[in-house]
Amino acid sequence: MSSPKKLLEHLTENYSVFYEPTLLEIGIHAQIKRAVGDAFTEKSIQKLLTSYTQSAKYNASVVKHLDWELRRSNLDGSDGTVVSVDSKRHHVVKFLAALKRKEQKEDVSHYVDLREQALRWLDEEILFEQC
Repeated sequence: MSSPKKLLEHLTENYSVFYEPTLLEIGIHAQIKRAVGDAFTEKSIQKLLTSYTQSAKYNASVVKHLDWELRRSNLDGSDGTVVSVDSKRHHVVKFLAALKRKEQKEDVSHYVDLREQALRWLDEEILFEQC
């Protein structure tokens, strides 16, 4: 039962932060390890988190809320740390990269508005930094 796919199924069934993607707290792997004990290996947790946090769906959760104070979430759903502008920028870039990878395999038209929002936000951030 230690595959990353099985782990995601388990986390999605038991923790709302995986059911409806939200930006995860830094270091959440330790929270996951405590929650699952020996049922899943550290390697499975790391593989899952790497692929999960690279996905368009995960990073879209940041793009949807760029203009708000955004907080990361702990495994239990409680609020974590505030997301900095630098971190938002990082996730916007990851979102755009994930879309580029995804559009080679499937239709991503449902992300058109979010892509435009992400690009506008990046442009505004660059202009703001130049002032």
